[in-house]
Amino acid sequence: HALVEGDVARVEALLQQALRHDSRCTRAVFLRARVAERNGAHDSAVVHYIEAIAASPDLLVEVSRRLHEWPAASAAPALQQLRSALESRGGLSPRQLDLCLGVP
Repeated sequence: HALVEGDVARVEALLQQALRHDSRCTRAVFLRARVAERNGAHDSAVVHYIEAIAASPDLLVEVSRRLHEWPAASAAPALQQLRSALESRGGLSPRQLDLCLGVP
């Protein structure tokens, strides 16, 4: 609710509290990325999105969709950073990465 209302300070405080309680809380990490994204901190957002995907791989398609909505100047390096992180983690073929990241 606080994010919708634009109360970023409250959202950040709630996310910090959630992560202190459970440092692996995927939803809190994902929302932290959303807050960073909303504030234009794309580099920070990508780092948090990568953390969220590491904890919950099913978020990959959602994160890819979000990154494709960014301006091209931010989206291209963000998608490359995400791809590099996923390649180093392994488990997906290059073709699977292309499909997940929206590469034709």
